[in-house]
Amino acid sequence: MLWLFPIVLLIACVRADASANLKAGKVQGTSCRESQVNSFLGIPYAEPPIRTLRFAPPVAYNSSYPGGTLNATANKPICVQFGGATQPGYLSSPSSEDCLYLNVFVPASATTDSNLPVKVFIYGGAFVNGGTADPLYSGCDLASDAIVVTIGYRNGPLGFLALEGTAIAGNQAVKDCLMGAQWVQDNIAAFGGDPKQVLVFGESSGAAITWIISTMPSAPSLMNAAIAESGAGLGTQDNISYFAQGQEYAQALGCNTTDISCFQSKSVQELNSAQPVIPVLTLTSIGWRPFVDGQFIPDQPQTVPVKVPFLAGSNADEGTFFALGAYDSPTNVTEADYTSFISQSTGSYAQQVMQAYPLNSYNATSVVSPIPGYAPFYALANIITDAVNLCGTRRVLDITTQAQISTFAYFDAHTPKCTWEVTIPASDLKLLGAAHASELQYVWNQTVDLPPPNGNCSQTSQEREISQVLASAWTAMAKNAKPGDVNGTAWPLYSMNNTQGLLISNSTSVGSINYTICDELWDPYELARLQNATSATSNTATSSGGSSAGAPTSTSKSSGGAWIVQPWSMVMYIVALIIGVLSL
Repeated sequence: MLWLFPIVLLIACVRADASANLKAGKVQGTSCRESQVNSFLGIPYAEPPIRTLRFAPPVAYNSSYPGGTLNATANKPICVQFGGATQPGYLSSPSSEDCLYLNVFVPASATTDSNLPVKVFIYGGAFVNGGTADPLYSGCDLASDAIVVTIGYRNGPLGFLALEGTAIAGNQAVKDCLMGAQWVQDNIAAFGGDPKQVLVFGESSGAAITWIISTMPSAPSLMNAAIAESGAGLGTQDNISYFAQGQEYAQALGCNTTDISCFQSKSVQELNSAQPVIPVLTLTSIGWRPFVDGQFIPDQPQTVPVKVPFLAGSNADEGTFFALGAYDSPTNVTEADYTSFISQSTGSYAQQVMQAYPLNSYNATSVVSPIPGYAPFYALANIITDAVNLCGTRRVLDITTQAQISTFAYFDAHTPKCTWEVTIPASDLKLLGAAHASELQYVWNQTVDLPPPNGNCSQTSQEREISQVLASAWTAMAKNAKPGDVNGTAWPLYSMNNTQGLLISNSTSVGSINYTICDELWDPYELARLQNATSATSNTATSSGGSSAGAPTSTSKSSGGAWIVQPWSMVMYIVALIIGVLSL
């Protein structure tokens, strides 16, 4: 048996030596403390987007690492945050404009011949916040049978400002993510990954970016499949309304739109202070996001099918997160708020919406649990859930399956035992239900020490099974372009006539996802909204993110203050985006 000794020694060396050799030089990583996974943190994929490269498309990193070796043992600063209040955890991590880095997590046993599937993640944060340093996105618990990559990209105006007729063309953040995906194609084999088995997945605004890039002609060369968690179908603006927003921002900064050096000279504090203050309940569509520029994004993504096998879904109580952030407490939401919200948001459809979500249907049983007096709160939450996430996702599934692309769906109705972010009180979990982003702990296989990194809550045995199902399915999408089996039953293809998918409650099963409210209310509403926008004046936004009245009005004026945000990161800002999506 002595002949086995060299093999055992080789395996031990592979696990101990967390390094990879790239064209730019050697990358020296480190080992995760409690798993057989190596991490490589802060690998540059683009040149620092600073000075003359501020607001510019990313420029690929083609340099050699200083001294020939990159120390990749610690996170690099996250991209500058524009969401407002500083939060505990990753949002209080160091930030910088020099932030176009990615993290790679690799099974410690991997060699360059392993040809492992690769899961590339694009984080969410309302296009203004988020970063790869969030401990929720550590691949140490996920990269057991696949390589995991997280991409850092520019937030807020640095990632999305567009000025008509200038070199600041917009969509910088989307281009960042595309370049990160190209880096994976060019370099992942050095870590033991197979560039032909790449899944790109994202959540919330990260799911929106994932969905948009998966509709592009280049998608099949960058990914084998895509997954959008609670973000497919999120609104984009047209160039007319978006350029108007850029003009307003330029005025707030005190810059002529043609003077690029002025924008490049402003401090981060000045960039943040010049942002518009967005009231929670507003009909405006101001907000940093991808937009249809006619070139990089030539058409409304809502009209373009995804080009690769696609899985998308949403959660049963997406809206509770936003409604609670907007009103602080469910008891603060009155019947007058309910009526005003619907009337202002849905215009001529208001009566139909009220009939679909009558307050008396929430008095006995709320969305999550029977809590007397919370009817207006849960009604608003349900409207947001259905109009934005459920039906937006369904429309993308429909147009993609019509293009003969393999399409899969899920619906998460499970209320988690543990919170997934330190900013979310555990006492609010019952109130929130299957809230926005609550599926992330399962997708990332974060089963203990919740909220990460040092919490004291552990998932139930049933939740650990959910984590196993989702983590394995996401890996299967990378490897086989289909999510595989669920408890011995094949995850069915989605079709318009048979809306089957994965149902998540206290366990996982295969069944029909109920999109009736989309057929009866929100799809006809969206069609009417788009027709109204198309026939309106040139000042009217034609995207799902546009407002009915056209360009932003005085209700969204520039201010010396930062973007209004509640103690929960970004929620008020996202609510404003949601209102823009709903408004006629």
